[in-house]
Amino acid sequence: MFEFWLTWIIVLLLINLISLSIVWNRYGSRINVLIDRKEEKDLIFERLRKEALELKLPKEHTPRI
Repeated sequence: MFEFWLTWIIVLLLINLISLSIVWNRYGSRINVLIDRKEEKDLIFERLRKEALELKLPKEHTPRI
């Protein structure tokens, strides 16, 4: 009986692995693009903050996220 349950657990784990690989192959590149865009946006905001500090603008004129 133990072998029966062990076999089913292994089969379910394999199905999960296959499903995860299919999802990653379909949507992984989109996820990476979104991450890259966020990093670019963060860099732009950081550069704007530094420029605002150099100009010594009042706090309400600094970019907010």
